[in-house]
Amino acid sequence: MIKNNTIVIDLDGSILNNNDIISNKDYKTLKILAKENSIVIATGRNYISALEIIKRHNLENIIEDIIVCSNGQELFDIKNNVSIYENFINYDMFKQYTREMKQNQIFWYIKSSEKIYSKKIIYNCKKYINNKNFILLKNTSELKKVRLEKIILNCKLSKSLNRFLNTNNTEISSMNKNRKKRHKSDFYWENILLPKGVNKYSSVLRVIELLDLSNNLISFGNGINDYELLKNSNVSICTNNSRKELKKISNYITCNNNDNPLTNVYENYFK
Repeated sequence: MIKNNTIVIDLDGSILNNNDIISNKDYKTLKILAKENSIVIATGRNYISALEIIKRHNLENIIEDIIVCSNGQELFDIKNNVSIYENFINYDMFKQYTREMKQNQIFWYIKSSEKIYSKKIIYNCKKYINNKNFILLKNTSELKKVRLEKIILNCKLSKSLNRFLNTNNTEISSMNKNRKKRHKSDFYWENILLPKGVNKYSSVLRVIELLDLSNNLISFGNGINDYELLKNSNVSICTNNSRKELKKISNYITCNNNDNPLTNVYENYFK
């Protein structure tokens, strides 16, 4: 029997507090909601990191078997421990991008699985210097066997670069403008490149079809990578610590991620 709603929940900044923990109150609320609704996890984390959170909080019997990972680039079956859908950037495509980025003098770095790759340590890459998973590349050929999940550009995109990306089957998934600091050299933009059409919403639709879930979609998130999902849901909910773009399109703004946001939604909105 199809349950009443499909409730899609983001992890970081949403149901997870700043210590990567789901509060006891929100865990109990999640169990209550799961009795009459299908719970789907949709996260920017890769499946390894997402599984760690799921197992730590014993969510296996609460959520649906297929989770959305890497902002929609991958669907992972937690019951059978197998990836059932992938859409990552291949190395040949990446080489095209690097040539264009070099011409435009754009700094880039890559996040893949638990590792960060870069050819330089500048801008916001400086924060990864002491990270054991940070790898300073001598040559981009070292990335040939790496699964390229996120290519991140530190720049304000020019019209010519936007045209190049759009004609090469790529789109900007998210954009974060850092607060302007005292020195202009510390000011940067962060843009995440993903294959065209890849986002949480499009992958959630795949999950609904595969598992025959309800099309009545209730979504809960906080980041710009949740934008398409919240915009296209029947009911959209964001935390108070969300980006302003999400607050504008949400039906309900709950408290921040450290104050039992899911319980707040349940008690003040669902009831």
